Order: sequence, then structure tokens, then C-alpha cells
Amino acid sequence: MELRPWITVLFALAVVVAHSHALLMTVHNTECVWEDVEFDGDVVSGNFVVLDQEVFWGSEHPGIELIVTGPDGRAVHTTNTIDGEKFEFIAHRRGRYKFCFHNPLSAPEQLTFYIHVGHVIGVEELARDGMTHVSSNLMNKCFLRLYLLYHDSLGLTTQ
Repeated sequence: MELRPWITVLFALAVVVAHSHALLMTVHNTECVWEDVEFDGDVVSGNFVVLDQEVFWGSEHPGIELIVTGPDGRAVHTTNTIDGEKFEFIAHRRGRYKFCFHNPLSAPEQLTFYIHVGHVIGVEELARDGMTHVSSNLMNKCFLRLYLLYHDSLGLTTQ
């Protein structure tokens, strides 16, 4: 049995640094969650789904607002939706990012929130560590995209 493909897969899993969290939240007015991003250029992605909005909300409901604030205090992503949304952005700066959900109405709303922070080791880091295999880096990027697609499908299942 050839071990080389398995070693490559294990290497790809080890080189992609990623973590994710999933929460079930009740938003009364404003609820915030913080997530630390370790490296400049990390991919931050996720989704949220408002539960049971089709039962309780009328057409005049203003929706749930999500504002993502970077470590420097500037908004990096803003959205307002009645049922949920996917998001993805590049963290141009490492540090703590704040994800705040705002519900303008007095009735509490429940939502699921999923966030994923992924870091693909760059060519410079590979060369510095003595690993100059560009194909490994491409494989890492593919693995990260597959991981994101999998979690997107979980969000669609929730909807």
C-alpha cells in the first residue's frame, strides 16, 4: 500500500490552522460575541439563521442587524436581514473582532450563529520552515474551501 497520499492528506490537515464555533443565541436588544484572529490575512467566514421568523414576523419587521467590528474599532462587515445570511471577509489585521447582533423590536429573537477563522500557511512561511512544496499550499487552500462549503451546507440545513 502506498503511504504517500495519506501522508500528504495528514500534512494538509496539520498545515491548515482553523477553528470554528457554533452558538444558539437569543437576541433581546444587542448581543455581542468576540472572536480572536491570530494572523493578518486570515479568512473569517460564517453564517447566521434567524429561527422561526416566518411564524412570528410580519412584512414590516426591520430584521436583525449584524455589525462586525475589527480590532481598530472600524466596521468591517454590516448586514440587515430577516432570515439570516452568510458572510466572509479577510481579516486585514490580527486581533479581536466583535460580532454584534441588534434586534430593534422588544420581542426576543433566537438565531444560530456559526463562525470560522482559517489560516492557510503562505509560501513565505513554507520556505522559512524549509518546506517549499507549492502543491502542499494549494492543497491547504482546497481543504479550507471544502471546510467552508461543508459549514455552508450546515447553515442551509438549519434554514
